[in-house]
Amino acid sequence: MLDIPTLCPVCDSTLERVKDQLFCRNDSCDAKTSKKLEHFVKTMKIKGLGPATLEKLDLESINELYELSLEELTSVLGEKIGTKLYTEITTSKTAPLAIFIQAFGIPLIGNSATTKLAKHTDSLWKINEEVCTTAGLGNVATNNLLQWITRNEINYSDLPITPTVILEEDKVAKSEKLFKVAVTGKLNDFTSRNKAKDFLATKGVEVMGSVTKNVKYLVCDQVGSSSSSSTKATALNIPIITMNDLLNNIIGDK
Repeated sequence: MLDIPTLCPVCDSTLERVKDQLFCRNDSCDAKTSKKLEHFVKTMKIKGLGPATLEKLDLESINELYELSLEELTSVLGEKIGTKLYTEITTSKTAPLAIFIQAFGIPLIGNSATTKLAKHTDSLWKINEEVCTTAGLGNVATNNLLQWITRNEINYSDLPITPTVILEEDKVAKSEKLFKVAVTGKLNDFTSRNKAKDFLATKGVEVMGSVTKNVKYLVCDQVGSSSSSSTKATALNIPIITMNDLLNNIIGDK
């Protein structure tokens, strides 16, 4: 008969047996920390930051992830990869609130729960029992979330993240601002069109799949592009602008 281990093989903390499973309850355990980071970056959709890259960067917490400078990233990963990852990390600072809450891997606080919560608060740190009840969370999920907030608020409340929030009372105002654009070609400041689409949605701009007469602008960072989208935009008298023009000269502080 095999002996049941009593200590965590990574941090030597005493293991707790729950039914037929053993759990390490040390929140500082290196194995748990690495898994938390992996879950966080995957949920926040930070591309290029897999387990191997996390190990290279020698990160020990989510806070350290957002303290990385462009110089640090390029020195470890090279200029091209480091620059792309820096853009990904920067873009993640405006992830939807529901995704931000979900990224911490709190038991029973998955996509459904965080989507409900994001309709009733503009900050993870403003969540209390009343907010949970209004959002329709069950007792166990509520207890898990409130206990996690109590333990971790000091650690994570200073993260340089401003999650995207759409409260119920904001929906009408936001829809009034909405206009449509199409995007063609490679973008200078976004690693994918989906990243650009998600970011522009936070600014009240909808990205369409193709150029139509309902599109107000065609966004193209490639000067002199002869793509079919550019040709069609010209035929429809739709202005062709760069992403920089859209963000700084048209959207502004919207």
